[in-house]
Order: sequence, then structure tokens, then C-alpha cells
Amino acid sequence: MSGSGLHARYEDLLRTHVPALRDLDQLLGTEELAHFGLDSLRTMSLLVALEDAFGVSFPEELLTKSTFRTPDTLWSALAGLTTERHTPGGTR
Repeated sequence: MSGSGLHARYEDLLRTHVPALRDLDQLLGTEELAHFGLDSLRTMSLLVALEDAFGVSFPEELLTKSTFRTPDTLWSALAGLTTERHTPGGTR
């Protein structure tokens, strides 16, 4: 998982809030975040950081273990929220 812009900012936030990811050269999108120490407290901290950084709000239905299972599942949820934000009828 690599890229620039929004994706790079997302990866930086993941590495900040899941410290075991910092030592990885490449972040794989399918790795189970719980295996790297993402617990409920870190999940909430990451959630707040993502909402602040991307100007979105995760709806209650996305606040599940499956959303935060892997970098890819979380990115998919976040990307959906950022796309919604920039479309007619979105929050902005």
C-alpha cells in the first residue's frame, strides 16, 4: 500500500496510531491490524485522527470491527466518506 496525497496521509496516521506498523518497509493492505496491536483504545484514537485529518465523520454503522480489520477495509470506508463529502448532497 503506497501512494501520494490522501493515501500517504492515511498511511502516516495508521503508522502513528499503530506503532508496530512503523517498522514495516511496506504496509500491506490485507494485514490484520489487531495483529499489530490495534486495540479498542487505539481504534478510537485513530478514528478521531482520521475524522480530523479528512474532515469526515464515521457514521455509527461503520464503527465495527470489520471496518478496522485491515488497512484496506478502513481505507475503503474512509474513501467512501471523503467521496460522499465532495459530491452533491454530501456534507460539504
